[in-house]
Amino acid sequence: MNSPEKQICGRILDHDCAVQQDRSVSPDRSVYALPKIMNRTTLFTVAILPAEQTDMDALAALMHASIHDLGPRAYTQEQLDAWSPRPRKGDEARQRFAGQTVFLASDDEGYAAFMTLKPIGYLDFAYAHPRAAGKGAAAMVHEALISHARTEGLTRLTSDISMVARPFFEKRDWRVIREQQPVLRDVALTNFHMHKDLTP
Repeated sequence: MNSPEKQICGRILDHDCAVQQDRSVSPDRSVYALPKIMNRTTLFTVAILPAEQTDMDALAALMHASIHDLGPRAYTQEQLDAWSPRPRKGDEARQRFAGQTVFLASDDEGYAAFMTLKPIGYLDFAYAHPRAAGKGAAAMVHEALISHARTEGLTRLTSDISMVARPFFEKRDWRVIREQQPVLRDVALTNFHMHKDLTP
């Protein structure tokens, strides 16, 4: 059973966009570059890499900004403060992201959206920076994650998805298993345990 903190996932609302992909692989196969991923107005570079090769402080800062800028449409300020009272930094950030594969979209301003996947097929984090919400970054990250999961032989993904992110994931064939009320810092938040079938 995940801790309440791990059960609160995702703050992304995004629209589909046109895609031009160049799927090149580095010699050590640790970084997959998808450099020509475009929507109508924005160019994103998408990479797949171990969390340890990212700026984990920047991931944590993006997460915090996403929660507090996009979250008010579904959660109270008390709930948002319980979810993310401050951005994680240093060892705290490294411990939280360690051992996961990161699917990361960047633009000219830095990190735009990311998702993380554990080896067991659990999607742990899914966030878009407020400036990138609705511009296709999260959609491209999700596509890269699904492709990677299938390549790794995974047949089913699970996650715990926020009320804000639920429509994004349902649009991409994730299904709700149950509604949940995890308690974080003595505050209850609603989310949804969801899964996606990857079998042919």
